[in-house]
Amino acid sequence: MTFNDAHAAHAAADERWMAEIRAAYPREWAGDVRYTDRAQGEEGSPLRAAYEEYQRTRLTFEAALAVAYPSACQPAA
Repeated sequence: MTFNDAHAAHAAADERWMAEIRAAYPREWAGDVRYTDRAQGEEGSPLRAAYEEYQRTRLTFEAALAVAYPSACQPAA
């Protein structure tokens, strides 16, 4: 998978996850909820499926980032 493809897949997964957060917690700010354990959803829920897809695509994107831009993944000196 190319860097651009990995980025696009991860961005799309992030949008789907945020949509599921908004659906599950319509009265709360999704941007705040995403940083809590509640944003991971219950096992078997659409929210959990979206979260797991987000995690999978994040790992793929990070691997592609390391190949495309090695200096971006090095610790600061």
